[in-house]
Amino acid sequence: MTTFGNIAFPLRYFSSMTEAEIDARVHECLDLVRLSDVGPKKPSELSGGMRKRVALARAIALEPQYILYDEPTSGLDPETSNTINELINRLAEELNVTSVVITHDMH
Repeated sequence: MTTFGNIAFPLRYFSSMTEAEIDARVHECLDLVRLSDVGPKKPSELSGGMRKRVALARAIALEPQYILYDEPTSGLDPETSNTINELINRLAEELNVTSVVITHDMH
């Protein structure tokens, strides 16, 4: 499955969106996590940090009120961890979503 298909999956099965609406929403989610060009790629072609951001794009696709993150930066280098942490904070603010983060990384 491509990255696009992965993000579109919950929209196809848990919403009544048309394919055109799904296409627009997937692109919007990819833009929000700053990965607008990875839609046609497979997860195996992405770095660990990119995979985490794709997972986040899939999580926000259905516009949740709450997002639970379980060790969102595990296995990532410090620079990528900072990027993910900043993304979590930015999305919480931009999307007005409550974020609960479970982590051992106190930064």
